[in-house]
Amino acid sequence: IPVVASPVVAPPVVESPTVASPVVNAPVVTAPVVETPVVEPPVVGTPVVARPVIDAPVETSPVIDAPVVDPTIGEQRSTVLPVIALPFPERLVIDDVLDLTDLERVTVAGGTFTRSQTSSAFQVLNSALDYVDVGTDPLVLVSGADTVVNLAGGLATIVNSTITTSGTLFVLSNGGRFTSTVGSTVGGALIDVDASTIMSARAIVALLNGAALTIDGPLVRTLNTFLSTTDPAIPAFPVINGASLITTAPSAVFESSDTEVTTAGSFLALASNAAVGTPSPASLTLAGGLLRASNTHFTVGNPLENAQSLVFIGDGSTLTSTSPNALLSFVGESSVNASGNIVTLRRSLPGLPSQIILSGPLLFSDASTFGTKSLGLGAQFDVPAAACCDGFFVSEGAKLVSTTTSPLLQLTNNSTFNAGPAEESGGNFVSATDRSADPASITAAASIALNGPLLFMDSSSLSALFSLLRVVRSTVASTGTATDGLILAVRSEISLGGFDPIAHLIQRGSVLELRSADASGTPATAATVQITGPLLLALASTISATNAVLNVHNGAQFSSTTPFPLIGLVGTALNLGSESLAGSGRVLNVFGTGGPDGTTPAKVVLNGGLLATSEASAINALEGLVYASDGQIVSSSTDPLVRLIGGIHSLADNVGASMFTLGGILAAPTADEVVNGVTMTLGTFAPIVTPGSLLRLEDGASVSGQKAFFIDTALFEATAPVFDLAGGSNLTVATTAGVDGGLMDLNARAKVVAAGPVVRLDASAITVLNNSAFRVAGGSLLKVTGDFLSLNNNSVLDARNGTILKITGPSAVNIGGAFATFGPVGFSLIKVNNAFCGSFACGTFSGIPIGFTNGASPAQISVTGSAVKGTQSGAIVQSNPSAAAILVDGKAARLTITGQSPKLN
Repeated sequence: IPVVASPVVAPPVVESPTVASPVVNAPVVTAPVVETPVVEPPVVGTPVVARPVIDAPVETSPVIDAPVVDPTIGEQRSTVLPVIALPFPERLVIDDVLDLTDLERVTVAGGTFTRSQTSSAFQVLNSALDYVDVGTDPLVLVSGADTVVNLAGGLATIVNSTITTSGTLFVLSNGGRFTSTVGSTVGGALIDVDASTIMSARAIVALLNGAALTIDGPLVRTLNTFLSTTDPAIPAFPVINGASLITTAPSAVFESSDTEVTTAGSFLALASNAAVGTPSPASLTLAGGLLRASNTHFTVGNPLENAQSLVFIGDGSTLTSTSPNALLSFVGESSVNASGNIVTLRRSLPGLPSQIILSGPLLFSDASTFGTKSLGLGAQFDVPAAACCDGFFVSEGAKLVSTTTSPLLQLTNNSTFNAGPAEESGGNFVSATDRSADPASITAAASIALNGPLLFMDSSSLSALFSLLRVVRSTVASTGTATDGLILAVRSEISLGGFDPIAHLIQRGSVLELRSADASGTPATAATVQITGPLLLALASTISATNAVLNVHNGAQFSSTTPFPLIGLVGTALNLGSESLAGSGRVLNVFGTGGPDGTTPAKVVLNGGLLATSEASAINALEGLVYASDGQIVSSSTDPLVRLIGGIHSLADNVGASMFTLGGILAAPTADEVVNGVTMTLGTFAPIVTPGSLLRLEDGASVSGQKAFFIDTALFEATAPVFDLAGGSNLTVATTAGVDGGLMDLNARAKVVAAGPVVRLDASAITVLNNSAFRVAGGSLLKVTGDFLSLNNNSVLDARNGTILKITGPSAVNIGGAFATFGPVGFSLIKVNNAFCGSFACGTFSGIPIGFTNGASPAQISVTGSAVKGTQSGAIVQSNPSAAAILVDGKAARLTITGQSPKLN
């Protein structure tokens, strides 16, 4: 199986629309070798009182637009609270129904409180407890810089009960220090909830204003439970204003099983509250994960009104996990429906980035479902309405770092991730950008640094309104192995781009969208993606995108050091482009200038090929394979840039499309060159630099399209055959009568220099349905050092309604070797079917029938030596005596065929 290279998709010459970032808080292609990520099952502690058997998932919604403001729990208290007795207060409610007053709350302040019992201090069993209409104070409050609490057991156990509160269940605030060893003593959680309902008008648990909580077990664990919060301005679990949470055991902070969680705001937020003074970053330092959910369903925010994330980290806050397990783990048909992102990492402070630092994956999903889409982004930030939201959003100077060699994001066993398109909009799957929709935030490059793949999918599906990975004026780097794909898809479906209900447009979606400047030619922060392996490896999958696989533009820089193809497809269908989007549907697009100086060309640097397919993979790309204009693709590999092994491929079917499109920029650099005594002005910028073939077809591969190669005001130098077909492969081009130069079109001021042959066929066929196979026009030069065409083993080059070569003045073709060489195996044919010699002057020169039109004459050509070699193994066949193989058009056209010795190659 060939090692497949990753396709680089080139967008139309027209700038892709700028999409506002949602601010929500190969050699032979081998099937990708993907290690199935090892994910530990949830750590289940021994229940003290009917504790959940499975980890409790923690859902955090990003504090997106406004800072977290909780007028009660967020305020600094200026008065000294009464000192409570040193034993930590206890409360037991059994088989009762209580309406609590403000005086019946539990308040701990001033002093050191120790409790050695392993049972929870606050227990509600088989009861209903209401704390409503009495203000917004918490039910349990620990507060004060001189307050220290040490518990051997948990804080609360709630079983078969209902708690309704207009405040927060538990608040640790104002420098308080709280430690619990409930995990090591009884294997429990700080707060255990079983078969119960907790409904809070504010938060569930809040850590505020320099408070510190240290636990060796979960913070919250639920089983058969319903949790809800109703204030969209307050996260369910806020860690605010210098507060910190430290876990010392491998359990997750939140563990849930068979639970329903509904939060009006974010699920978890690390942030600052500007309303209480100078912003002070919060922190989570974890020995385990953040959230483990089994058969748990999260609903975060309201997609019609706001954009609330599951997890929000901002204002210079830091989340660090030293666990090899996933930060967020969802199993057992769990789900998250968020009106914002799943994870939002943004709102850095000047010189102080918001950060996530991981030793394991960020997300693991088994048979779970995720949705991120909202119509409420504009309303939340008081800006014009825009599509929202992303799966994972890193912005405004934030940094995401993972040192694991496992994939950062893992979707397995029929997991589904839907970031749109949908009636409620959508976004990107992963986005790294310098700014968001929040006008109050700073603008600064974000960064994602990985030691392994970004995404692994197995038997799962992913969709997004825009792209899978979007990088704008930011940096993404992966230092995995040379064989690790950044994106790995096995038996999966990926769908990118679609209808935006806010803009009322079909949006462009790519596997990777990489951009520096919003408009070509303007200065902008650099945008880079650097990887050591392939971009995309797909096995038995289906990938559809309305734009491209790789879209690099306006000064952005992409590089990969792998010697293998950048894109590898094994038994995979790749569908690119939308009829509604002009110029969409290529593997790779590289165009536009930008960067800090505004003049840096977009660039893709490869150490291997671009794309390789095998095992009946199929590519349907409306505009072709590669578009490179004032951007550049540089490959140091002698492997083919594109290698298709078997399969049926439809490439460049749109009118005017070409499989390879080079140049086409009016302001492209040129230089004068004297050719055959005539001064020609030719393009000097090389959009593609590669020592390998552009297109290699093997093992019966079948390719069709309007045109194979188009170049305008640019330079292309080939040291290998441009088109190389073997093993019963076939290429059919120019399916409409208006297409000329179907195989290779030098449109204007183009310079193509080839060592030769330009076309090599071995037991294969090229069919040109209309007009010329090669067109050299507009003052262009085609210079071939060796032979022009090479056919062997019963191959056929068939020009069914035109010539093999048409030269329109003032253009020139110089061939140092033979026009065609045949053999040594079988009998190959060059077929021409036209009647030009019935209308124009014609002659046969060294076995080549040549026609002259528009004033051209034999004086403009020179055919010497052995212009056709190996005539015992092949021939030029005319459909009739009036058929010409070459047409010289106009008095300024020039043709020189020097010929070589009759010796066969």
